[in-house]
Amino acid sequence: MNIRNRQPEGIPVGGQFASTAHAEAGTVTLAAPASTLHRALDRVIGDLEHSAALLDADDGFMDDMDYLAPSPESDARHAAYTESALRLRVLKHAGLEEGELAAALEGLGQELRARGKNARLAGRSGIHESIGTELMVTVFDNRDPDALLARRRAKIQALKGLQFEGEFPAGADERAMDRHTARLKLSEINGTVRQMQARGEHGKDLQALIETPDGRSYHLEMSHSTLTVTRPGQDMDGGAVSIDMGRGVPVTPEVLGEAFREAQHRAALSDAWAGNTRMRSTPEGVHPAATFEDYSVTEDDAVRVAAVTAGNSIGRYRVERIRSKATGEAGTRIQVLGAEASKVSPRMTEAILADLSEAGGGVGTGAAFEYDLDRFAAAATADPAYRRG
Repeated sequence: MNIRNRQPEGIPVGGQFASTAHAEAGTVTLAAPASTLHRALDRVIGDLEHSAALLDADDGFMDDMDYLAPSPESDARHAAYTESALRLRVLKHAGLEEGELAAALEGLGQELRARGKNARLAGRSGIHESIGTELMVTVFDNRDPDALLARRRAKIQALKGLQFEGEFPAGADERAMDRHTARLKLSEINGTVRQMQARGEHGKDLQALIETPDGRSYHLEMSHSTLTVTRPGQDMDGGAVSIDMGRGVPVTPEVLGEAFREAQHRAALSDAWAGNTRMRSTPEGVHPAATFEDYSVTEDDAVRVAAVTAGNSIGRYRVERIRSKATGEAGTRIQVLGAEASKVSPRMTEAILADLSEAGGGVGTGAAFEYDLDRFAAAATADPAYRRG
């Protein structure tokens, strides 16, 4: 009989928590009693793992050569059971209190239901839908409202560097606040959450101000399927990060964390440009006119490239300052945007850079423009917020 290895790719045997920590000799640690919901979660995980094991033992069909051929439907169910069990184990070991765990499980149940429904409508296995339904029923049947109401609201202990400051607003929907708190805690955002408010029907929308350790502040607006991260006083075109997952698809903690780190990355670029260059976009109607936008810094093992899209009354250009990491040598190239012949000669490069620099408030030379780009790149890459990881 052919035995197939069905361990999900990238997941070690035994799951993320395969290794076991052992207390030092002579030390006795009394664990806190497990809540009703935690015990129910253990049963759900056990049922999922048992279902996957049964498929391992009795799966497929015999072909003409007496070979146990794989069944696509069975494989899909096995993958769904295994993945769901692993994700539930992550939540079990995340250190969430009962109310936060209930909110996280409810969110996961909604995600699995939407995922299974979409798969079923597309003609594929909809097993995730039934798993999600079972999970939501488990939460409903095993939620302890007295334990939830008894939890302290003044300050929630930090998880992965995130802290909450201040009381929840009077009259706040507690289930909604638990759901938002769990999602924030699991996002791996570092900082302090202030002015957290749940809005809309059943408190499904969240508004919060998050201050990071570097002193920057970000305004977060999040619903079930959308989120926007901006800096206070910043317009939507000034580096805001917006995500729409699509109807019925939830914003997961992983998506929230990635979006927030992208906002931090853009803030590092914005502050580096504002603090280390003399060039600024001129107000509408001012001549000579200049615009500077879409500035970025990218790098690999060989080169670092600082770039900006700049424009004047003649045209729009993508200016790139390329510096070798090995030798330190640098060069500048310009691409004329919207033109068939976009190659620019060295003489024209100098003239365009000089015009843009002067119109933007800098010295009217190409060297001044290049100097500003070098300072911008150095400041951006030195800022810890530039690194998304």
